Amino acid sequence: MQDHKKIFLFFLVAIAYLPNIAFATTSYTTYCWGSNGHGELNGVGGGPPLPNPTLSISPPGMTSFTTLSLGASGQWSSATCGIGDNGLPYCWGASTAGQLGGGTTASPITLPVGVTSFTAISMGGTVNNGADHACGIGDNGLPYCWGGNIAGAIGDGTIIQRNTAVAVTMPVGVTSFIAISAGGEHSCGIGNDGRAYCWGHNGNGQLGDGTTTQRLTPIAVTLPVGVTSFTTISASKDGYRTCAIGNDGHAYCWGRNNYGQLGDGTTTQRTIPTAVTLPVGVTSFTSISASNNHTCAIGDDNLAYCWGYNGSGALGDGTTTNRLTPTAVTLPPGVTAFTSVSAAHAGTSWSGSGWVTGGFTCGMGNNDRAYCWGNNSSGQLGNGNIYSPWAIDPMTTTPQLVILPASATKFFAVFAGFNHACGFTDNAPINGACGPADGTPTGSAPVAGLCNAGTPSVVS
Repeated sequence: MQDHKKIFLFFLVAIAYLPNIAFATTSYTTYCWGSNGHGELNGVGGGPPLPNPTLSISPPGMTSFTTLSLGASGQWSSATCGIGDNGLPYCWGASTAGQLGGGTTASPITLPVGVTSFTAISMGGTVNNGADHACGIGDNGLPYCWGGNIAGAIGDGTIIQRNTAVAVTMPVGVTSFIAISAGGEHSCGIGNDGRAYCWGHNGNGQLGDGTTTQRLTPIAVTLPVGVTSFTTISASKDGYRTCAIGNDGHAYCWGRNNYGQLGDGTTTQRTIPTAVTLPVGVTSFTSISASNNHTCAIGDDNLAYCWGYNGSGALGDGTTTNRLTPTAVTLPPGVTAFTSVSAAHAGTSWSGSGWVTGGFTCGMGNNDRAYCWGNNSSGQLGNGNIYSPWAIDPMTTTPQLVILPASATKFFAVFAGFNHACGFTDNAPINGACGPADGTPTGSAPVAGLCNAGTPSVVS
């Protein structure tokens, strides 16, 4: 492989996991699919789920988004954040606790004094209403959070809700953050000293400091033996768990482990980082994504691995069997490797055989196509299908091809959130109109509300 292709592949892997890294300089078109009850897909709220990729928002003053982060807002709603190519952060969808940061589909979030742009953004999840929050890193290198703060996830030393971004208290000796991840009731980041720091709720040891003591400001995560720094961190959207990759290339997880989502072969809760069992033939992991009850990662063999709860097929191994250690995701036809993977939670749905609960997962194949698998309760798999009360199996246990918009030739990245997902393609909408290029099945008439042509709607 030529050097420039290797570099480009590295950025694809990095961006799908870390909302802290801006995507190159190429202009992309953003499509989203799945739940849209609060406009988390396209800024037009109150609509039904959309199982086909749908044009997302396009605020004035920017051409395209460079990164996205999807999360939950309240127990049954969703929100989306992104950074535009103008460097400004935007958030849209449900706002239950100020997690949109003062932003709308037409304007960026309220920037802190002295900050002119963001380099990273992460939308959190929730386990309780009032905990929903988001975090980002300013162009000054400092971390900021906003939204619900009932457990101290904002990191400013209080439990006061913040409707606009406020500075996270900096640990002693740390002058900037290089990564940040908003979870449910906790948040985590990596300082410029290479150490991981977490703050907020700690009832399950998810802060990784060896205790279950709540922290209102960042506390250093205990370093595993042989590890001197962390390179990647992912706080789960339910707020009960955290995973990271050490500078030894190994994956580590800590916190709740009721379904084996820590990947250490047990269901024992851990209050300090515990090594994830390496699959046969794998010597390191290159990225990791922690969802509520399952975790996924990319191995150095370029295969995707998932572990934990599998009742909805979110592990992608063709079964609904829970796994206590990483298991390989089934490769779709024509795919020999995954370049990224993104684990997410989903709601509960009824099928002819009983209730289906659990998450879903999306990933990028090395054929430039996006795939999703698991719970499809809101059409979040993007394959044109959607759950109905009469469905026998409102889920899939192996990767499903996400519909490629008609004017696109490839996906560049895919991001999974609570009941919805988004991706970057290489296309632009045809004449800006809602139609086949915007996710409507070929030959179908344009669907009202399928894309937000015209002035974006303000989301309250």
